[in-house]
Amino acid sequence: MNRVYRVVWRAASQSWVVVSELVRARSKPGAGARQTQQRVRFTPSMLALCIGGVLTGVSPALNAAVVEWTGASGNGVFSDPGNWANNTPPQVSPSSPVDEVNINTLPAARLNDASNYDLLSLNIGTSGGRQGELVVQNSSASSYFSLGTLNLGGGGGNGILSVRDTTLQFSQLSIGSGLSIGSGSGSTGTFNVLGSGKGSSRYFTDALVLNHTQWDNSLPIYIGRSQGHGIVNVDGGSLGTVRMPLILGSGTGSIGELNVLSGGKVASEKWPYEPTQIGAIIGDAGGTGSLTVNAGSGTSANRVNFGTGVIVGRGSGSLGTINILAGGKVSSEIGGYNPSNVSAFEPRIGVDGGTGKVTVDGQGARWLVGGFLSQTSIEDTGIGNLHLGDSGTGVLTLRNGGEVFIGALATNLVRNDDGYDLLQSGKTPIDTQRGKLYLASQAGATGIINFGSDPEQQVGGATSGSLVADSIVLGPGNAVINFNHSQDVLFSALVPTLDASQQGSGSLTLASYAGTTHLDVAQPGFHGFTDIYGGTFWIDDAQALGSSVIRSGYRQDIPSGGTLGYGNALDVGNAMQLAQNAKLSLRVDGSDSATQSGAISGAGNLLKVGSGTLALTADNSYTGITTVSEGTLALQGGADIAESAGVIADGTFDVSGHSGAASITTLAGSGSVVLGGNDLDITAADSNGAGSGLFTGVISGAGGLNLTGGTQTLGGANTWQGPTLVGNGATLAAAATNAFSPNSVYTVQSGGTLALNGFDQSVDTLNNAGLVVLNNPFGEGGFRPTTLTVTGAHTYTGNGGTVVLNTQLGGDDSPTDKLVVNGDTAGTTDLVVRNAGGDGGQTVEGIQVVQVDGTSAGQFTLGAPVQAGAYEYRLFQGTPSDPDNGHWYLSSSGELPAPCPSPEPGPCPGPDSSPEPDYRPGVANVVAAQTANMEQGMTLLSSLHQRIGGTYDLKDGELLGWQRLYNDNQRAEGDRFNYDQHVVALQFGHDLWVTADGQGNTQRAGVVIDYAKGDTDFGDQARPQEGYGRKHTGSMDSNTLSAGGYYTLAQADGSYLDTVGMLSHIRNGYDDIYDDHGTQKAWRLGLSAEVGKPVLSFARTWKVEPQAQLSYQHTWYDSFHDDVGKIDSYGADSLRGRLGVRVLDDRSDAERPGQVYAVANLLHDFIKPEKVDFEGTKLREDYDRTFGEVGVGGRLSVGENSTLFGDARYRQSFGGDSRGSVFNVGIQIDF
Repeated sequence: MNRVYRVVWRAASQSWVVVSELVRARSKPGAGARQTQQRVRFTPSMLALCIGGVLTGVSPALNAAVVEWTGASGNGVFSDPGNWANNTPPQVSPSSPVDEVNINTLPAARLNDASNYDLLSLNIGTSGGRQGELVVQNSSASSYFSLGTLNLGGGGGNGILSVRDTTLQFSQLSIGSGLSIGSGSGSTGTFNVLGSGKGSSRYFTDALVLNHTQWDNSLPIYIGRSQGHGIVNVDGGSLGTVRMPLILGSGTGSIGELNVLSGGKVASEKWPYEPTQIGAIIGDAGGTGSLTVNAGSGTSANRVNFGTGVIVGRGSGSLGTINILAGGKVSSEIGGYNPSNVSAFEPRIGVDGGTGKVTVDGQGARWLVGGFLSQTSIEDTGIGNLHLGDSGTGVLTLRNGGEVFIGALATNLVRNDDGYDLLQSGKTPIDTQRGKLYLASQAGATGIINFGSDPEQQVGGATSGSLVADSIVLGPGNAVINFNHSQDVLFSALVPTLDASQQGSGSLTLASYAGTTHLDVAQPGFHGFTDIYGGTFWIDDAQALGSSVIRSGYRQDIPSGGTLGYGNALDVGNAMQLAQNAKLSLRVDGSDSATQSGAISGAGNLLKVGSGTLALTADNSYTGITTVSEGTLALQGGADIAESAGVIADGTFDVSGHSGAASITTLAGSGSVVLGGNDLDITAADSNGAGSGLFTGVISGAGGLNLTGGTQTLGGANTWQGPTLVGNGATLAAAATNAFSPNSVYTVQSGGTLALNGFDQSVDTLNNAGLVVLNNPFGEGGFRPTTLTVTGAHTYTGNGGTVVLNTQLGGDDSPTDKLVVNGDTAGTTDLVVRNAGGDGGQTVEGIQVVQVDGTSAGQFTLGAPVQAGAYEYRLFQGTPSDPDNGHWYLSSSGELPAPCPSPEPGPCPGPDSSPEPDYRPGVANVVAAQTANMEQGMTLLSSLHQRIGGTYDLKDGELLGWQRLYNDNQRAEGDRFNYDQHVVALQFGHDLWVTADGQGNTQRAGVVIDYAKGDTDFGDQARPQEGYGRKHTGSMDSNTLSAGGYYTLAQADGSYLDTVGMLSHIRNGYDDIYDDHGTQKAWRLGLSAEVGKPVLSFARTWKVEPQAQLSYQHTWYDSFHDDVGKIDSYGADSLRGRLGVRVLDDRSDAERPGQVYAVANLLHDFIKPEKVDFEGTKLREDYDRTFGEVGVGGRLSVGENSTLFGDARYRQSFGGDSRGSVFNVGIQIDF
């Protein structure tokens, strides 16, 4: 079936008509062709839909009939009256075109009948929020012509026009403002050109031809305008525009899309050619336009031709894109088919502040830019050029074999006999005639070429395309060439010659993101930047970088950073800048060597890779980490990396060629450090995260090591021979046995630390003014004794320093860290011993902690108390059996005998056969506290007369209540431990029940509440004798809260029975003289029974009253830990008997009743104190247990129901070592 049509002039009707190609006109157009036509009529044989165009702003005739599509019939047939309002479809072959047709609702209208329609306007999807669709398909014979308007998507509506396997031709029309698809905010217009596909050789007579021949040739075709969204899909069909510019996306907020699919063909040309106009603009005046030429091949290849140039992205805020996919072709010509109309329409990407992006992606994807050589006339119309970043931002991306050719094109041009139709067979690049690519043509413009992927969208993942051009002319703007591919390729194979003759103050940036690019071209005039984000730039020519600055950039999606490779013997003098968090690898392979003489600055990180050697010679200032992953990084001459965060040397770090001491912040890794004759200064080890300052490799050479800050940890078998200095604030630590060089003289300054961390070490000489720590604090990992051996002669000198070691404190054979000095000692040293889990024990000879094989002239003293379990250890030189052996021992057995006199008049005094053990201060405190607590409990129970002052009120049947304040002072000296206690307490009591028989006999019971606070000082009488100075060992703050009850029976003859029971909670807080603390808690039950009876009266009111009392206590002490060790729980019992006599003057019958008395008692404790367990060592103290006590007391009525009472007593043991006094005063109230 014939589906190709053309426009011809019909003289009989004086009109242009569209007819089948089978009907050929034999004459050329006359003058009437140039006159404005008012109406066109078509015959039923026409198989075309002719639409006059868009006359935006041109109103239809006033008498126009408006016809509305309703689709009510549901069949979508255009000619069905039931689908139109009032059952009135558009008129067929009217006498004049009067209908305005609106299609603003679904279903879609389908036009495929043979009727003729003359319309003033056709509006599809022009009502806000509504959608309309017209489908013209198959062998449609319908015709539409209008001098009015075609609106496709407007007024916020959605319009769709689809043409399948037929032709729409807009020809010989008066168009007021161009044709728009998708115009107005919220509007969407979609034009689908569908079909089986036609060759590009017949683009004048394919699916759509827009051919405007009136006087105003500047009126454009808009796809997306005035914030509208226009879409044209050429899918298997063809679209041709002639004499009208094509603009995709015009105006801010507008979007225009042209998609070429499945063998679609597009040709756009502005004809006749005018130097001031371009044939196509993609993205204009703030709008967004896109052309996508999808993948295809063979007869399904997708092709687009811009006959008179193209602009991509024009105007501020504009974005234009062209995407050419595998097999797709785009050609951009700088001249037309008629040599007399040649113009220099060179394509421009990024104009007037706009942004243009062109991507050529895939095998067979090509963009041909050039002029023509006509094979028919052999006329050379010129060589094309391309402007990338003309006066805005232009981006060209070449991926996966896509190609851009700039130069001359050969084409076959065949015209029809009427001179209008052009049969075109294609375009072929002429490789010998190449044009130029102008990059960043104006100041402020940016031109970017991506070989591979656009790094703003993807890193790597594609091979590079190719750029075929004579040269790249660098302009005064910002030129960028990115290498972001997956290949190993030469720079010269990708980049045409760089021409910097027009660059002026512009800059060029070469940037690597992925792949390996060999910089094999000398570019001495290259100024700008060489940026490395990822991939590799390999320098094959010494002048490849010109005077550019090498910059290492940082991207989160390229965490490994990029690489700069050096050819053999190259000396790169370019300055280098490392961005924050960036990683730049410097690579030298094999046995090659290279030099980086340019200074390196910035905050990024530097990595040396490859097995070759790279020398740094500049004064560098970068602050990132320096990592030697492979090969050798050498500091030569005055090279400086002191500001680097540290060196991680997994390869070789060589400072032997440095002009003096080399300085770094910290050292880590597992490789090697070669000092040569130079020192290495480490200034702030582990402070910046460079491997946390752990170096497990080997440091060798005649030079030394100086630490001035931080903690540097070594774990290799180091052999450096020069001196080692550990300065104030610095720590040199071991992570393996013999990690410290045995060949070095070590000096630890005040504030410096040498830490063995539990690994045996040997050093030649040690001068210690700081801290030497042999082991870590004891923990769950167990204890591994560690030895520091000083091997040289005159080897250990203490300059007021400290040695810290761990000992599992116990007896003589206790495991311990040890300082072993093969030579002599001198000076003074504090020795700090930490307990490594020992329970303490009594030594005989002692625990050797310092071994001196030479002259033992140095003095070691304990820098802190050494305590474990129940024991305290002292440091002695020599042993009881060999006091002059020169070694140093920890001893808990007591003072050593004096050395033998010299000359010896007789035998040396032997060791004490039963030395007094050295107990730690806390032992005296806890042991003596048991007796002190017991005494406080006895005072709490006291006697009846101490509690209430007398007995005469007990004969009454009244309820009694009282309160008393008492003060108890005790001082006791045992066999070794003593205490001095002061207790203040407040007690309340009240009868709850009283019964009287009227004969003077009463019984009563009540409750008692008591709070007591005690302050106690403790002492160990052996400490002064053992050389500790004072006997004072610490103090205790005790708080006791008690509650209980009593029962009292009083007879008329004055006899009584008084019983008391009390339950107490005790809290003892200990502080010893070494500021060690502990808190002990206990519960106590106290019981007392007392009897008395007057047996003798004299002088009328005086009586003699014998008394007897038995008091018992049981106290349960919880286990607890003080700062030294654990004290086990235990129970303690006490039983005290009292026999006494009270002599009283009873004036209870007086007007103001009262009583005074004197008392004398004999007290005896029947049970000794319980032993206390200090981690296996059980101790108790024996105190005098028999006392004599005397006292006075009395009571006096101060009111009808109130009586004051008081009592004061003093007691002393018969052995004379214990004494105490109790005073209480109270008030009794009768209720």
